Amino acid sequence: MVKYNLVFFFSEGEPNDKGLNLSHNKDKLLKIAGEHFDNISWYTPKKLRDMGYDYYVKERENGHVRMNPGMSKIGNCAWRPLIMLLELEKMEEGDILVYRDSNVCGHRANQLSYYKDIRNIIDKCLEVSKFDFFVPFEGKGNTFKHAKTNVIRELGEDHPFSYNFPNVFSGLLTIARKSHISNHFLNDWKEACEKEEWIDGKTYGDLDPRFKWQCPEQSILGIIISNWIRKQQYNISPYYPNIMFGGKIIKNIIVLDENSNKYEHLKYLDFKNDFKN
Repeated sequence: MVKYNLVFFFSEGEPNDKGLNLSHNKDKLLKIAGEHFDNISWYTPKKLRDMGYDYYVKERENGHVRMNPGMSKIGNCAWRPLIMLLELEKMEEGDILVYRDSNVCGHRANQLSYYKDIRNIIDKCLEVSKFDFFVPFEGKGNTFKHAKTNVIRELGEDHPFSYNFPNVFSGLLTIARKSHISNHFLNDWKEACEKEEWIDGKTYGDLDPRFKWQCPEQSILGIIISNWIRKQQYNISPYYPNIMFGGKIIKNIIVLDENSNKYEHLKYLDFKNDFKN
């Protein structure tokens, strides 16, 4: 039987870290999610430091991470692929791991506290995306708005497809079925988050004039997905991830048609006709 696992993260505030004290979310999250998962694990900045993973929760200046200034105090979320990899190591092949942000009591409670029928939602996302790793489209914006341009130039190889790839929303629902593909993807993501010039909030070279603010680890994730699509890694669909959620609530699944305006970025693929959905 496939087992379903959930992992989440929260900051505790002083004296354990300099992020916000979000500890009050833990018990509520365990209560609303507990019956739906075979195992639930959580991490904090202190726990990761005690494990020797100081870099992933390194305190930085806000810089371009100005829309979520607390994020820079707890590593700019470089820990996200790390904690998923740590949990995958404990799991059997084919088991499912889910990451969701933990602030079920805050301003995003309506989006993040929905867990009813989540197993069926997970299964549908993996089925529709036809891949072992899933993260949804956010619903608006492109990479050039929220990725520092040096990251697109370097990690995204300055390719127009990477600039124009739609934003993804890793905090809402990220799913990994344990497999070689998921491990490869998460390791690519983790290693990219380890490059200081990509994860920090500083400027390196000219910024795209369309840049708004930085979503550090999330924009890195989108660029990696665009690379995998462009290079046809593991036969990933050019229409990946095929799904967004209405109102950013996971019960409101929107499966995107190939003619959706969300796929305007495909015009930057020279070999798009080689793909099959």
